[in-house]
Amino acid sequence: MKELPAEFPGAAFEPIYTDEFLRRLAHRHYREHRDRVAAVVERICRHPFHLSHLLGNRHGLDWRGKRDRHVAGDLIIVFAICLECADRGFQAAGVNDCCDGPAPYRSNAIILLSLGSHKDLFARG
Repeated sequence: MKELPAEFPGAAFEPIYTDEFLRRLAHRHYREHRDRVAAVVERICRHPFHLSHLLGNRHGLDWRGKRDRHVAGDLIIVFAICLECADRGFQAAGVNDCCDGPAPYRSNAIILLSLGSHKDLFARG
């Protein structure tokens, strides 16, 4: 399977893919959307606030500090913006733990956390 780009020339932000995001993208249900996902990841890295939604407590799950962005149909990407996490105090409040996981804090990083349908992601947490 072809690798997703580690950077997009000219983009202000750098993507950091979590193991969960890559594992879910490799799943047979989402494999056919790979090119579309890569295009949306590039758009997120260029303009992370455009067409994304800051999540809160949803369906009894704590999604504070994370954002979602529509890909196709019911498919969404869940991600965090390190800069926003720091500026809004999400990590300091213990809401986001992204920086302790896949990468140390970098102000230009976008942490791509997961991929899936609304129903699947918001039902499982």
